[in-house]
Amino acid sequence: MCAVPDRLRELIDLVLDSLDETGADGRALAERAHFSRDHLDRLLAAATGESPVALRRRLLLERAAWQLRSGAASPSEAAAAADYGSLAAFSRAFTRAHRVPPSSFAQSGRPMELEASNGIHFHPPAGLLVPGAREPVVRRDLTDRLLSPISTACASCSRPPSSCLPPSSSAPCGRASWPSGSRERRRAPP
Repeated sequence: MCAVPDRLRELIDLVLDSLDETGADGRALAERAHFSRDHLDRLLAAATGESPVALRRRLLLERAAWQLRSGAASPSEAAAAADYGSLAAFSRAFTRAHRVPPSSFAQSGRPMELEASNGIHFHPPAGLLVPGAREPVVRRDLTDRLLSPISTACASCSRPPSSCLPPSSSAPCGRASWPSGSRERRRAPP
């Protein structure tokens, strides 16, 4: 069995676990991973497209956006929680990332998640309502995102996904579709 995905998960968790630590930098993260800083940067950048420090900084800015939107923190408190030395530095970084200053983010309607091709984002604590939301925040991790095409595969036939099988002659609903890259295979109704 290959340990590479487990080790990558450990390295990503290392970055995630550092969000509440003041002054966690690339050197400290590399020491905890038992790598040189350059090696850790290369590994995570190859796997996620971001260095550990850039990933941590983006997640801190996403968390700050959630804190501001939910009313859990003022801009000054969000700046301190995001490990910025001053409110001015935090405001510049936040405005550059979210395209709106922290003081007006809550009313802006802008998304809390920043653009990231790796799909790694800050997830608010489960069960907490964001002001204006109708339902509690639901955490969607990578597994959820990978399985969502399967769970919605039979939406067109209105049967629960568990009652549909992959397209074959024994498929209970004649319209099960399974995404396959840019091609989609469908079984015609009998």
